[in-house]
Amino acid sequence: MKNAEFLATDAEVENIENLAKGRLVAHWPALIRIINRLRNAEQLAAAVPDLLAALKSAEGAVEELCIEQHPDNQCWVVLKEVRAAIAKVPT
Repeated sequence: MKNAEFLATDAEVENIENLAKGRLVAHWPALIRIINRLRNAEQLAAAVPDLLAALKSAEGAVEELCIEQHPDNQCWVVLKEVRAAIAKVPT
């Protein structure tokens, strides 16, 4: 059996519940923003395979354009950026 001195009265429990509700209401806008960010992250994660395929396709096309270009040409910079973006995708 629990020690009576540690048991909360009904009024104390109600007070704690009301405080918790008040805090939840006060933080509701932040909670909604977090939920929306998670949804956006899920949508972005779902698009990753298609985005990666597009980047790899672009890499091949840019590489073909760069083949006969001077090493200082902007084409090589773009190719490097595309490859860096591909490398960032978790596997």
